[in-house]
Amino acid sequence: MAIGDDVQATSCAVVSGNYFDVTSLPLVRGRGFRPDEDLDGAPIPVAVISYEVWRTRFALSADAVGASLNLNGVPFSIIGI
Repeated sequence: MAIGDDVQATSCAVVSGNYFDVTSLPLVRGRGFRPDEDLDGAPIPVAVISYEVWRTRFALSADAVGASLNLNGVPFSIIGI
């Protein structure tokens, strides 16, 4: 994962758009996925980051939602934590 010029190894999972509906996991900030973001070729790749990534990479900043990160060279917009 790269945030700006800071590159670190991390694990991630690709999940379906209804992941948070099915698991009932609460989000600390932001939102989960919308149905239109669960389509192949969706216009803007989006990500929900873990609390740990939020703490270690964003120092719990509210600005994390809306920030960008790169996963394998693909830019994603952070929509939730």
